[in-house]
Amino acid sequence: MLLFTKALSTLCSALEDILEDMTMKKMHVALLLILIQFGYSQIDSLALYHPLQMGNGWLYLKTIKYSLGGTDTSYIHRKKIGDTLVGGRIISIILGKNLTTGAVSIFHNRYDSITHNFYAGLFPSENLMDSTACSTPGTIFNSLQLTSVSPINFFNVNTVVRNIQTTGVIDVYSVWEYTRGFGLTYYEYYHNTGGLEEKMKLIYAKFDGKEYGTNPLKVSLDSLAQYYALRIGNERIYKKTSSFRRYMDPTIVSVSFFSRKATRDTIINSVPKVIIEEKDLKTGTITPFYERYDTLTGAFYRQMSSTEDMLDSVHVTTPNKMFNGRFMMFVNVIPDTILGKPTITRTTQQNITG
Repeated sequence: MLLFTKALSTLCSALEDILEDMTMKKMHVALLLILIQFGYSQIDSLALYHPLQMGNGWLYLKTIKYSLGGTDTSYIHRKKIGDTLVGGRIISIILGKNLTTGAVSIFHNRYDSITHNFYAGLFPSENLMDSTACSTPGTIFNSLQLTSVSPINFFNVNTVVRNIQTTGVIDVYSVWEYTRGFGLTYYEYYHNTGGLEEKMKLIYAKFDGKEYGTNPLKVSLDSLAQYYALRIGNERIYKKTSSFRRYMDPTIVSVSFFSRKATRDTIINSVPKVIIEEKDLKTGTITPFYERYDTLTGAFYRQMSSTEDMLDSVHVTTPNKMFNGRFMMFVNVIPDTILGKPTITRTTQQNITG
C-alpha cells in the first residue's frame, strides 16, 4: 500500500509538471500568435490605404490654374476593371475617364504584399508612391516624405489620412493624401517656373455597391448602358405618330406601329455591335441596322448607313452640352413610370449645328 501511494504521488507530480509545461507552451503559443497578428496588422495596414478590390470606383473634381490666366475644371472617374499577372506580380488595371473631355486612359496600381510598398504607373514603368518604410512623420523614401498621419472624418467615416510630399525637387511640388479605406483622396501639383497649379479632390466613391460622398452628375457613371439595353432577344413595340403641319394640312396625321428587336451580336472592323431589326408591323418590312454601347468612352452609337452616329454620351450631363462636333444636346433625367414600372427617364434632344 505504501509503495502504491508513493507511485501515485510520483505520477501526480509528473502530471503536474506536464500540465504546467503545456500551460506555458500554450501561453507562449498564444503570445506568439498575438505578436504575429500585431506585426501583420502593423504591416498589412498600409494596404487599407490603397483599396484595390474589383469594381472600386472613384470620382474626382480636378482644377487646373494657368499663370497666364484661366482655369480648367473637369471630372475624373477611375475604376478598377481587372487584374493581370506580369512577371509573377499581380497588377490592378485602372480605367480612367475624363468625363468632361471624354479622354480615356489605362494605368496600373500595385500593392506588394511582400515589401508592403504601393506602386502606380504603367507597368513596368511604375513609381513607388507609398511604403511601410514611412511609418513616422519626417521619414523620407524615393524623394518622398511622410509629413503627417492624422485622424480625419471623411465622408462621415472616422479614419486616418497619410500626407506625402515631394522633397529635394526644385520648382516642382506635389502632395498626395491617402485615406484609410478610400485610397487617394487628394492631390496637388505646383510648377513654380511654369506657373501651373493642379488640384484633384475625391468627391464620390463606390465600393462593393456602397456609395460615399455626393455624385454631382445627373447620370450615374456606370448606368448609361441601362438606358440602352442591348441584350439579344430584347424587343420593343412603338407607336409612331407623324404630322405634316409644316408642308401640308396640319390635320393630317399618320399613325404606324413598328418593332425593334436585338437579334444577334456581330463584329465589324474589330468593333462589337448588335444587329437590330426594325419591322413595320403593317407591311412586314424589316430594316436591319447596328447599335453599340462603348464601355470605354461611355457613348452610345447607332449605324443605319455606311457610317455610325454617336447619339448619347455619359459625358453629356448638363443642357446645351456640345459633343461630337455636330450635336447640341439638351438632357433631362427625371423619375418616371413606364409600362407601370417606376424608373428614370433620360430625355435627349439633338440639334445639328454647322
